[in-house]
Amino acid sequence: MNDAPSQHESALNPGKGHEMSHPATEKPPAKAPCAPVMPPLPQRKHQSAGFCGCPARMHDIAGCRIIFETVEDLLIFRNSLHNANFNHKRRGADNEERWNYLVNPKSDGYRGIHEVYEYDVRSEGGKTWNGLNVEIQFRTYAQHAWSTAVEVAGLLTMNKPKFGQGSQELINQFRFASELIARQYEGSVSCLPDLTIQEVKDGFNDCEQKTRIVGLFRSVNTKVVDIDFKKNNVLVFPYVKMEDENQSVLEVHPYDNVFRAIERYNALEEKMSNVADVVLVRADSFDNMRVTFRNYFADTTDFVSMIEEALAE
Repeated sequence: MNDAPSQHESALNPGKGHEMSHPATEKPPAKAPCAPVMPPLPQRKHQSAGFCGCPARMHDIAGCRIIFETVEDLLIFRNSLHNANFNHKRRGADNEERWNYLVNPKSDGYRGIHEVYEYDVRSEGGKTWNGLNVEIQFRTYAQHAWSTAVEVAGLLTMNKPKFGQGSQELINQFRFASELIARQYEGSVSCLPDLTIQEVKDGFNDCEQKTRIVGLFRSVNTKVVDIDFKKNNVLVFPYVKMEDENQSVLEVHPYDNVFRAIERYNALEEKMSNVADVVLVRADSFDNMRVTFRNYFADTTDFVSMIEEALAE
C-alpha cells in the first residue's frame, strides 16, 4: 500500500472533487468551511491508478477539499479540526505527517495535506453511512492552481502527468512549476529544493520549448458557457483520441433531486467507464461549480498567471 490515504480525489476518482470555492475574480477567504460532500455512492469501486495510491478495499469513500489562502490558515484550521468534538475516527492519527505533502512534497511536485476519517454518527438519518471513509484534502490557493493544471494537461493531451505517464518533459515541467510556485507564493520549497531559482526557471522554460503546454492553456476556452444549473450535476468528460488531441467536450446533466442525480451517475459510470470521466458534483451556483471543478472546464488561468509572474521575478 502506498503511503497515502486514497487514490481518489474527493468524489472519488482522479480529478473529482468537492470543495469550497471562490469567484474566479477573487481570492479565496482566509479560512474556508468545508463545502457539501457528495452523497456516498454505495459500492463505489476504486480505479486502478491515482495520484496518491489506494488502500486495499477502500470502496466506499466520500470526500471534501478545503482551499485556503495561506499555509498558515490551512494549518490553523487543520489543528482545530483535530481538536473538534466528534466521533469520526482519523486514520493514521498516530503519525501526524504521514500524508503531509507540505512537509514531504511528492516527487512529482504535488503539495497539500490529506487525511481520512471513518464516519461515525448517532443520528438515525446519518448512521446509514457509518463506517464510510471520508477523505479531506487541504490545499492552498496556489497548490490548487498547480493541481488543476496537471489535471487539465491530462484531459487536453494524450499525456497523464498526474500518474507519471507520457512525456517526460511534461512531467518534469510540472515539477519545475511546483518549485516555482512554492518559492514565489509560499516562501517554501517543493520537490527540487537543491536547485537555484535560476536553474528552476531555466528548466521550466526548456521544457516549455518542447511541450508548449502553457501556450495550449492560453488558447483553450471552455465549451460550456451556460447551462440549466441545478445543485446536483453529473459531469461527463469524454477521453480524447490520439487524432483529437487538445479537443474536449464537456457534458453537464443537471438535477434538482440528489437521488435522481445519483441514479443517473451510476448508469453513466457503468456505461461509459472506459470512454469518459464521469463525476457527480454539488454546488450552490454555476460560478461556484465552474471555479471549484475548474479542471473540467479547462480553466488554468490562475496557474498561467502565477507561472508568468514567478518567471518574471
